[in-house]
Order: sequence, then structure tokens, then C-alpha cells
Amino acid sequence: MARHRRHLEAARASGVTAQARCVRVKVVRQPEGFEVMGTTRYQTYEFTAPDGRLVRFEEIGRPETAEGDVVTVYYDPARPERATVFGPRR
Repeated sequence: MARHRRHLEAARASGVTAQARCVRVKVVRQPEGFEVMGTTRYQTYEFTAPDGRLVRFEEIGRPETAEGDVVTVYYDPARPERATVFGPRR
């Protein structure tokens, strides 16, 4: 979690944002015996980086995001595949 916070702060400091589209939602049911019961949602997003390449990245646990939704992300131009979603835009 600390690594995630450091990455988010570095991306925010760079001031770079992009619009990413949710292209896949995967729901995983945790098996019996896990400390945390229930489901986990993995969302896959994609956006086009300034150099023209298509960047895909995954985030866990944004239940309000569905396939096709567009969200705003912070990202570091040196590592755009580690973008961080900070708000849904429907």
C-alpha cells in the first residue's frame, strides 16, 4: 500500500492526467477459508500515452466502474502502465 501511495503522489506531482476506458471487469469469488470472504473485482483500463502506444493497466476494487466507463487517471509519463484511477466519469 505504501508503494501505491508513493506512486500516486509522484504521478500527482507530475500533474499528468489522461482519460482511460474500462475494457474488462473480472469478479473473483474467494474460496472458503480465506480471512476476507466475498468477491474481488479487477478492472482493466486502457488509454493512449503521448508517444502513441496503447497502455493497459489493472486496478482492484472499484465497484462503481463498469465496462465502457471512462475514468480520469494520474500517470507518470515514464511508467504510464502504472496509472492510478482517481475518479469515474460517466
